[in-house]
Amino acid sequence: MLNRLRLFTRHKYFLIRLIAYSLLICLVPIGVLGFFFYHSVQASMHSDIEQANNRYLDQTVNAMELVIKQVGSGYRQFVTNSTLLEFDRLPYGNYFDEIDHWYLSDHQKELTEYIQLKAKVQQNIETLMQHSDFIYSIYYIHPERGIVLTNGPLQYEIERFYDKGWQDGLAPGTLGYPLIMNVRQAVQADGSLKSVVPVFFRPMQVNYTVVINLDADIFYRNIISSLDTKGHTSLIVFSDSKEPLFYDRAVYRTEDVERIQKEVANPESDGQAAAVQKSSKVLAEQQLITWQHSEVLGWTIVEVTNLQDLYVSVSRIRTLFLTVSVMLAIATVVLTIITSRRMYRPVQHILQFIKEGYRDDSSAERGSRKQKGEFRVIRDSLADVHAAGIRLQSKLRESMPAYQEKFVRSLLQAHHFTDDEIRERLDFLGIPLRPEGIALLLVSVRPDRRKAQSAEKEAIEHLLVTEDLVEALADRNDYWVQELEEELYLVLINCEEQETATIFGLAERIKRAVESRRSADCAVGLAMYCRSIGELARGYQEASEALQYRGMASDTDVIYIGDVRLHPRAQLPYPKKKEDALLLSIKNGDREQALLVFAELVNDMRAAVGTGGLPHIQQTFYLLVVKLFEAAHEMKPDIRTAMPEMRLDLLVSAIQRGDWQETTGRIEQWIGEASLCIFNAFHIKKNMHVEQAKDILKYGDAKAISLTYVAERLGLNPSYLSRIFKEYTGFTFTDYLARLRIDKSKHLLLESDLRVKEISERLGYAKSNHFIKLFKDMTGQTPGDFREKHR
Repeated sequence: MLNRLRLFTRHKYFLIRLIAYSLLICLVPIGVLGFFFYHSVQASMHSDIEQANNRYLDQTVNAMELVIKQVGSGYRQFVTNSTLLEFDRLPYGNYFDEIDHWYLSDHQKELTEYIQLKAKVQQNIETLMQHSDFIYSIYYIHPERGIVLTNGPLQYEIERFYDKGWQDGLAPGTLGYPLIMNVRQAVQADGSLKSVVPVFFRPMQVNYTVVINLDADIFYRNIISSLDTKGHTSLIVFSDSKEPLFYDRAVYRTEDVERIQKEVANPESDGQAAAVQKSSKVLAEQQLITWQHSEVLGWTIVEVTNLQDLYVSVSRIRTLFLTVSVMLAIATVVLTIITSRRMYRPVQHILQFIKEGYRDDSSAERGSRKQKGEFRVIRDSLADVHAAGIRLQSKLRESMPAYQEKFVRSLLQAHHFTDDEIRERLDFLGIPLRPEGIALLLVSVRPDRRKAQSAEKEAIEHLLVTEDLVEALADRNDYWVQELEEELYLVLINCEEQETATIFGLAERIKRAVESRRSADCAVGLAMYCRSIGELARGYQEASEALQYRGMASDTDVIYIGDVRLHPRAQLPYPKKKEDALLLSIKNGDREQALLVFAELVNDMRAAVGTGGLPHIQQTFYLLVVKLFEAAHEMKPDIRTAMPEMRLDLLVSAIQRGDWQETTGRIEQWIGEASLCIFNAFHIKKNMHVEQAKDILKYGDAKAISLTYVAERLGLNPSYLSRIFKEYTGFTFTDYLARLRIDKSKHLLLESDLRVKEISERLGYAKSNHFIKLFKDMTGQTPGDFREKHR
């Protein structure tokens, strides 16, 4: 069954897609509308609940603040009574300390008045008790007189007052009224405890404190519980410090209250400001908390709504809508399948026609076209040829620069192109040159080899040099620039034969541009004028020959072949292999071998010249001296600074004087000093590498130290580093590292309390057993024995 279904879908790819797209068009709107409808109803209900909660919170806060305002009103009547004012102004000190001496006093009348006023104050306290049903008790506390008057009416000595914690939570010296404190357990006269809400009145101008204790149970029952008329909501009251004061302990667990407390205490975590007076939030899609802060009470009242109970009706609507949607979906599927099969019949006929056109194709190709789908087979059959053409044209455009350079290179060598073929290829490849009248320049650029560069930076530098050449020729329209090989660039310029001075000016401009921007030595070799493009091979040979004379003149490195050819006869050949051996010996700093090879080379040249003398081969000596200086320059030491008396111009002058003995003597002296200079440079460089390696071993991360790691840090080959390290220290890299680590371990064993395992890990040993064995092999004792013996 599954195989038949898979085969059907493979051959009816478009039909399956037609059915699927039709179902998407029909079913997606139903699902989207249902989704938005459900969430719209849910959001609307959420908004209504939040508004109702806000109104409910306003009522609750107003009721609580009304109680405090009533208490405050009663206190104002109490303190403005003349009796309290007169009682507070009486000059008597501590009541309990002086009462035993009153019968001896001469001021019997004043004492009597004092007692009467105190009785009236206690009567006023009883009157204040009747001012609100929420008042549980009242304390009148006068520290200077040492008395506490309470409702009852009762009085106590302040040190013997039963409610010792009457001012808990109130900072010393705090003034003002009303000061509403957190709910506390107040001790009663019989020793029992009572939950009260203390309200302090401590004006600045008086010496007493009035504490009105509100009954917390009545406060919760008559205000909070009585206003909670909805079974799905409840209230929690938090203090100014966000501590829970009132909540139904039968409904909320401690962790529930703590979670709500965290949200109320840190509203900024939800992107809200901390100073908002009213806000709301949904917790875990189950509870909606709405809170409001009362400035009068200093409390935060939180209403918690159970959303699960409220969303029951919404869930019923969702179930109903899902049922209707499923029924519509089933009907839509049936209708879509019937309609799609009718729409597919014309496509089936076209597909059958296309398949007949591929009967000669291989089975693999036919299989691949079937798997792509009906319309893709049709589209691919029409697009294959066009795509192949586009693909070939794109490849040709991408490889056009390579074809251009390849064609120009072929013109610099012997070729068999006719003038018409050359002209046709120039037009096809887009090379902006005319076949007639061409000046050929070879530009040699030698960068500063003392600055090491990566391969990527060198490639970028070559591109920048090419751009400099193009910019120097910006005022010309008919030229061609390309890089022939490393440090050698070709410049072709269409010009007239009379424009020789202009070409020399362009060569000077090129030289200045490269040397000023690239910090490199630049030389330009100019060939004789090429009347046609077929003479470029001859011009290339002439420009290459001209470059061999670079550095022989001190004034310029723009070299014209006509200026440096001294004799019309051909240059005498000299032993090339011995010249290569001489250059190699100089580069290696092998002074003795270089002098030996030069002596053999001079003997061969003298034998070839015979009696002709030095003037007959001056040109050969010129070229040899230039190559010697090039070889020394490649090794990076500054030859001019190290040997100021052996400059190139001095050697050229000796050659020009024509004295064989002087010429060979000066060249021999130069070879000896240059080889010695390069040898010393190598020696210093090796010493520097070894010292740098020793510093890395001493101060580097012990866990990362290895021969490969140090070689990478220094940019050297590990084998080369190992060889020069042994050569200059007398130890292999591994032995030296082991000795250094053992020396460090001795210091740590004597100067620290680290364990042997910790020391081995710090030194880079993964296993402490290996460290202990190595330590014993090198010192004759274990690390523990060494520490015990030398401490």
